[in-house]
Amino acid sequence: MARKYYVAVTTEQTEAGEEKITHVGVPHEEVDYAIRDALAYRYTMANGEFVFVSRCRLENGMVVREEGIDLAPVHFIETDNGLEPDNKDDSIASTRLFLFNKFDGPRIGDFIVYADGVINRICYHHGDRVQTTGAHNGRYYIGHRGVPEYSGGLDPSIPTAELLNSGQTRLGVFWFFHHNISRAHYGISFETPCRVFACERKHNDPR
Repeated sequence: MARKYYVAVTTEQTEAGEEKITHVGVPHEEVDYAIRDALAYRYTMANGEFVFVSRCRLENGMVVREEGIDLAPVHFIETDNGLEPDNKDDSIASTRLFLFNKFDGPRIGDFIVYADGVINRICYHHGDRVQTTGAHNGRYYIGHRGVPEYSGGLDPSIPTAELLNSGQTRLGVFWFFHHNISRAHYGISFETPCRVFACERKHNDPR
């Protein structure tokens, strides 16, 4: 079942008449800073339009906005050293997935099916081009902004204009640090549906 968190966002008017975020508050103690960071980042990505708005009120001359955010449950598949994922890990992972799924188009972690049937996974994004690797190669770390980072080898790049969203999904694995503490052998992995894009060229076509 999806869980709902409530956040309060305080904004102020700049000299240019634009609304600027000044504070993100979370009234529930079980929600860690990853969610606050994620919300603040998501605000900046919305070009000044706060994407979670449902209610507003004035407090000390500032606009305070509140919104309920539905976060889907996470399917953990493996951990380092027998770590046991808990509610904090679930909050971290589900928040990062929430942000990951806000990005349009091909993302790091999505899959590409070439004309010859080879399936690769996007591992680097140059803006107008992407690079891939084998569907099961390397590891994909997902950070607090919902942007994955890949560790491993890369194939030649492909223009994003040649990629067509098939409307299908394929399970992809991501990992992050237990309780967001950077430490050796402290990783937790989970899988989630990723987009699948079709490409008319064959794998490793040099054009």
